[in-house]
Amino acid sequence: MPKIEDHKFLKLCAELASLLGISLSSARRKVEVSLENGPRANNEERLNMVKTLLIQAKSENSKLKGKSSNTFDDLLQLSGKDIHFMVED
Repeated sequence: MPKIEDHKFLKLCAELASLLGISLSSARRKVEVSLENGPRANNEERLNMVKTLLIQAKSENSKLKGKSSNTFDDLLQLSGKDIHFMVED
């Protein structure tokens, strides 16, 4: 994959990576895989694809807003039988 030095593209990929919880290189690779032309796509096509993926990620995050954090909080709660469990002596 050739290195792209387009600031707008990198900024949008960084936002996508943040929303998806992945690395910047993984977000860039996700864009490349999503394109029909792959690495031969021009910058305009890459920008359009990353914008599309960003819109999808934002809509998925808004649907899950609060659900994942509530689930995580529930997992951190101690159950009745674990309340006296000691990690260290």
